[in-house]
Amino acid sequence: MLTPPGLTRYDFDQRHAAWQVVLGVQPLPWLGAELAYLDLGHPHVNTTARGLPLVADAEVRGEAAFVVAHLPNVPLPRLHVYGKLGVAHLRTTANATDVGHPDCTQVCTDIAWIPGTYRLDATSTDLAYGAGVQLKLAALGVRLEYERVSVRGGDPDLLSAGVTWRF
Repeated sequence: MLTPPGLTRYDFDQRHAAWQVVLGVQPLPWLGAELAYLDLGHPHVNTTARGLPLVADAEVRGEAAFVVAHLPNVPLPRLHVYGKLGVAHLRTTANATDVGHPDCTQVCTDIAWIPGTYRLDATSTDLAYGAGVQLKLAALGVRLEYERVSVRGGDPDLLSAGVTWRF
């Protein structure tokens, strides 16, 4: 999107709490699969530019399925490094209240001053990938993981620490 000189483009890049629940199987020492439910949180922006308020919030939730490849246990047998590749089906809901900022959803040739409230409901199924490290302590494990979903209009990502239970 092009922004005319003198106007501000608002990027909705937020850091906030998120969570996921994962169920997986590992039939081979080097290969597994995971299903996950993701809740990427509720980012919110409340700002003022040129004396005019803009308030926006979003929710991104969905499911994901991954193939997980585990690297060999070298040199530490309890430490496992893995990569994952799959798809995520995300549902995004966004709300914005804008009081008088220019509407530049296309290349701005005419600037219309449109106050109003906007709502977006979108779903997408896109490539998801990640990597992590897991410390296995008998049936209990501790994970540090990074995941990202390639979505048109932004790439939500998740850095998480978690606990696993193997049975």
